Amino acid sequence: MDKKLRRSRVDRKIGGVFGGISEYTGVDATILRLIFIVVAIFTMKTGIAIIAYIIALFVIPSENMTNEEVLDHHRKRVDEKRRRMEARRNRQYDRIDRHQEAHTKHKMQHERARAQHAERNHPGKTRPRPSREFSFDATTFRGLKVQVATGDVTLRVWEKEDLKVRVGLAVHEKARSIRQLSEDKLWDYFFSQTMLEITPEQFIFESKNDVLKTDIVLTVPKRLYEQMKIQLLNGNLKFDDVAAEDTLLKVHHGDVRSTGASGKFLSTEVLDGEIFFRRVNVENIDLSTQKGDVAVSGNLLTTVAKTAKGDVDYIVYNDTATAADLKAPNGDIRIQIPASWNVDGTLGTRREKIYFDLKNAKVWDNSNQTFVFTQNAEEISTGTIQASVNTGIIKVTELEETQEEVK
Repeated sequence: MDKKLRRSRVDRKIGGVFGGISEYTGVDATILRLIFIVVAIFTMKTGIAIIAYIIALFVIPSENMTNEEVLDHHRKRVDEKRRRMEARRNRQYDRIDRHQEAHTKHKMQHERARAQHAERNHPGKTRPRPSREFSFDATTFRGLKVQVATGDVTLRVWEKEDLKVRVGLAVHEKARSIRQLSEDKLWDYFFSQTMLEITPEQFIFESKNDVLKTDIVLTVPKRLYEQMKIQLLNGNLKFDDVAAEDTLLKVHHGDVRSTGASGKFLSTEVLDGEIFFRRVNVENIDLSTQKGDVAVSGNLLTTVAKTAKGDVDYIVYNDTATAADLKAPNGDIRIQIPASWNVDGTLGTRREKIYFDLKNAKVWDNSNQTFVFTQNAEEISTGTIQASVNTGIIKVTELEETQEEVK
């Protein structure tokens, strides 16, 4: 029998006794450690369990592994955890997409069921949800301002210079007097409560009545906008491939999602909702939410990402970034950076652990609550990372070469 009992140099808490027994017997090391703790408690007066462990520590020889093999094994475990984390994040994005699709499908089914119910109880009075599309040819505006009290906003771009605005209306069930209006009267009510203005310099859409749910889809020309302001009280915001020098987004209750946005300054403030920015090209980005996760990835210079109740995912592709300030007092922070980035960082956690896997980094301080490092210590740092949590973990890994980058 070639199999021999050895103390593990990989799965070890003190001396690797239970890790070695686990490899020899096939029993999970955690179970063995729990059994030992129970036995140690019951034999506390005699101390026989402790004595037996000390004897095993000296009798069982250590596993024949070099330091390089041990480090390589640990790196493989960290890489596996990182792949699982990346897969979990992708599943989270897919789950959000499926949730939104299911939510839209549920709303449509609900509208059909309500229409059928109305038809049965009030024959001849049922009607589909009012929807209209407005077109503006050959626009030149470079400022965009949208303010909606209740409703979802979707922003799209296309190669034409024309602007399309598609509006869908729904009335709150408690507003019975408005629900009884005919479709023409309902649109008259909408226009009386809404400002829609387009000038050569700016496009403005404001619907401040929270009784009237206004879902809008804006299809705007693909150009660099000087300023974009979008404010929602109750609703979700989604936009892709929009370029604006200065972008200000405020959402009270709802999520903000974007892919491929670009510009110089982008600020997003959410009270109750999640923030997802993927593959962005923004020089300075500031994301904050009181309740929800924050995820940002792309080519960035300065980044501020804060959430009071949620996690922060930060992935930067370029090694020219200058600063990142990440805070998640009641969640976890996951960071991926390129190996070529000359960055120094300060990580802080009060209760949990810091998982750090930067191969070329120099660690200057590794106390209980503070972790200070320099990536590529032989070169002058060009960027700084600050990350802090209270009850969660912080994980820092190198960006994989196969990671999809922003072009």
